[in-house]
Amino acid sequence: MAKKRLPREQGNPDLNPERCTNAMLSRFRVVTSSLVLSTTVLVVACAGPGGPSVEELVRAPQTQFIDGHAYALRVDLWRDFQPGGPPSGLIALVELVERDSLAIPSGVDVDHLWVWGGAELWEASLVDEGHISSPWVLVRLGRDGPSWETGRAVDLAVRIVTDAAISHLLGLANQTTAAVY
Repeated sequence: MAKKRLPREQGNPDLNPERCTNAMLSRFRVVTSSLVLSTTVLVVACAGPGGPSVEELVRAPQTQFIDGHAYALRVDLWRDFQPGGPPSGLIALVELVERDSLAIPSGVDVDHLWVWGGAELWEASLVDEGHISSPWVLVRLGRDGPSWETGRAVDLAVRIVTDAAISHLLGLANQTTAAVY
């Protein structure tokens, strides 16, 4: 037997667009909140204790002003697929750039990196491998990252430290992981 439907004028709540939209929005909010909560919990669990929170990483500015200097980032992210060895994990070449081409003070360094895409987070210490740069560019590397697929869009943040033991976050959004063959 076929189910009989009542027209909206006769009070069928299923055909009321306003009620339907509100119910759908409520379900969407619950699902979205659950997804955001589970993503946040996963990323927080990966970030480790003592580091910045997920919110701090996501909100990291793209320009950081410290003691009269304006800093920005240039970053290259890639995996090495060249013959002669197994594919590498993600590698990050991080350049801290003084935007006005002023020399970066000797007490300023970049020591830590966080890269995330979706619910996955890579946290790495950055090291000086002796790359030659100008006085207004500081170059650091992070190695042995995850084996994420190339062509992936990620966001990242670094920690800038000063000789006064003060740290600042600096971020960069929508970077693409590359491959070297």
